[in-house]
Amino acid sequence: MEEEYAAADAAGLDYSPSMFSRRRRRGDDSESDEYSPRRGVKRAAKPKPKPPPKPSPKPKPKKERPPAKAPSGGASGVTLAHLIDANLIAPGVDVVSTLYNGVTELATLRDDGAIAWDGREFHSVSAFSLAVKRRTNPDRKADDGWKCVKCDGVALDAVKRRYEATVAAGGAEGAEDAAGDGAIVKPGGAVELAMRKARDAKDAAAREREASKPPPPPPKPKPAKVSKPKPPK
Repeated sequence: MEEEYAAADAAGLDYSPSMFSRRRRRGDDSESDEYSPRRGVKRAAKPKPKPPPKPSPKPKPKKERPPAKAPSGGASGVTLAHLIDANLIAPGVDVVSTLYNGVTELATLRDDGAIAWDGREFHSVSAFSLAVKRRTNPDRKADDGWKCVKCDGVALDAVKRRYEATVAAGGAEGAEDAAGDGAIVKPGGAVELAMRKARDAKDAAAREREASKPPPPPPKPKPAKVSKPKPPK
């Protein structure tokens, strides 16, 4: 017991019987937080290590604008521009024709492979053929223009199959063209012109949509702060 009193005196604590009587009157039977005869002097808790800092989020890469695609030519992806670059057809006035209900319609083939007819421009053979037939039959839903449209009297479907066979035999990079003059079958001036026109049309449509948007409403004015009068002292 004397050793416990000596340890309490060394720790600077009140370990006298009066202290125990005061704790019993309070109903506190627990041992002192600072000292216990059985545990000795309470050690200070070790500080918890700080968690490592969270890594800063990586900046999201900017989405690059995909290159414009040439106007679609159906499931095979062949357009009149490809046939022009392969020297299988040539642009000109009234070189495109189609027959419907005994009436032959003539159209102009432009340098980019577009078909100009009746004041309009068509970027696919089927769109041109459908427009011609809808003049007589407005309810017509679709049409395969490759089978009914000709260029210089030759059906475009036969020209397209000739082009596809040439590409399949030697590849678009190394095959000679089907016309037989040694030209390389690969995208050239007509395809590049069609892609540039498609990109310009897309940009123009985006600018038109942006210009048609209503202007944002003006910001609401903030209410003026009213200072309350201070009460008299």
